[in-house]
This record gives sequence, C-alpha cells and structure tokens, in this order.
Amino acid sequence: MIFRSTASAPAADPVVYLPGGPGLSSIDGRTTGKGNPFLAERDQILLEGRGNKFARPLLGCPEINDLRAANATPTVQTAAAARCRAELSASGVDLDGYTSAETADDLDDLRRALGIRQWNLIGFPYGTRLAQTVLQRHPEGVRSVVLDSVLPVDVNYDETAAS
Repeated sequence: MIFRSTASAPAADPVVYLPGGPGLSSIDGRTTGKGNPFLAERDQILLEGRGNKFARPLLGCPEINDLRAANATPTVQTAAAARCRAELSASGVDLDGYTSAETADDLDDLRRALGIRQWNLIGFPYGTRLAQTVLQRHPEGVRSVVLDSVLPVDVNYDETAAS
C-alpha cells in the first residue's frame, strides 16, 4: 500500500512503516493517509509482511493470543505454539521462509521493483528488529532509520516471549 505525498515535489525517499508483533498487519484499518504527517514531504509505503493478517498463507494462531490475554502460564503458551506450528507444517507451510532475513529481502526486492534508490525505515518493537536486519543485509537502500522500542537482534524473542 502506498500513500502518496501531498507535496508538489515529493522527496525521492519514502518512509516505510514496519509494525510490531511480530505478525502485526501493516495495512489493517488503513484506508487513507489523512492526518499522516509524513505525507507533507514524502510518500509512505506499507508492506504486509509474510504470514501477517492479509498475507497468504496467514500464520495466525488465535489460541496463542487468547492465552496471552488470559495470562496463561508460559508452559501452556508454549504448548499452544507447538500445536500451531504442527498444524501449519501439516498444511504444507514451509516455516523456514518466515524469518526476519526473508522479510528484509522482501523489502529490498520491493524497493528495487519500485525504482527507489533509498528509503527511510520507521520501526516499532518487532519492526525495529526488521529494520536492523535490513541494515545488515541491504544498507545501500537505507537513507535513515527510526527505531522506537527496540527489540535487539541478539534477543531470541520467539524463545523468550512467553516468559
């Protein structure tokens, strides 16, 4: 999804929004750029990440969200994650293709496909990890980065999130 700048001559380097999660949708509920301060100077790009709400296949595991909301123990949440993983794998989903590295490569493929030399990344929790991964793998395509509530790349979130 691209929201076009309202500037008569927009800057050549758009802003790319990278949401938290992992797994939060970039585009859910977004229908207009009204009130978006970035659009005064540049375009804003939203890419629905692999496995997220509007991507196919969707990797959602509603049981896990319900258990988190109910403050279930880490053991119960871990068991639910294992069940979800088994169900996704049994349905033919190759879970090795859903990594920060793969998503960073998707972002760079998008940047090149749109003919953008460099862009600006703004990431929130998991999006900060993704931005750091883009910087590691494709620094030539990044003009600037804003990291809000950083999830460092050396933290194994998937193994520690429940606790």
